[in-house]
Amino acid sequence: DALVAAAGMIGRLPEVVKTFGNEYTVATVGTIQVWPHSVNVIPGRCVFNLEIRDQENAVMQTIYKEAVKVLEESCKAQKCSVKVREISHHDPAPMNEQLKAVIMEAADDLGLPYKVLPSGAFHDALVMSERFPTAMLFVPSVNGISHSRYEYTNEEDIACGCQVLLETVLKLDQRV
Repeated sequence: DALVAAAGMIGRLPEVVKTFGNEYTVATVGTIQVWPHSVNVIPGRCVFNLEIRDQENAVMQTIYKEAVKVLEESCKAQKCSVKVREISHHDPAPMNEQLKAVIMEAADDLGLPYKVLPSGAFHDALVMSERFPTAMLFVPSVNGISHSRYEYTNEEDIACGCQVLLETVLKLDQRV
């Protein structure tokens, strides 16, 4: 059962992240396809994508290797073969310290609380950071839910985020 073999690795993924990652490391399987895709037939083939995000490339590589090792063990137990193929890799892109400082200064000037945290978010920032100083400003989503139809951000938080962004742009304009 190829799906059971895949599930063996997917089920142990949080343990792998906890062992080899940190509080900001994320590893997730968001898509799974099985064949023959029939409710009454044991899947003979299963394809899924694993995404790993962290601030350190070495951490991502370690988790990748450990996840593959766990997958191979799970496939062996299910008497399945396994093929692993990397389809995409992006080194982490640290945000610009000067821009981060201006954003924090803007929030301080407005008397708004904030939290500095690393983001594994890809957005356009990963690509842009290769050419331009880049930083990201996030506003809180209720219950921390994002990238979901259940994501919701209070209007007050959106307004505060807009004020911080405006203040940041004005501060940067004064420094040019």
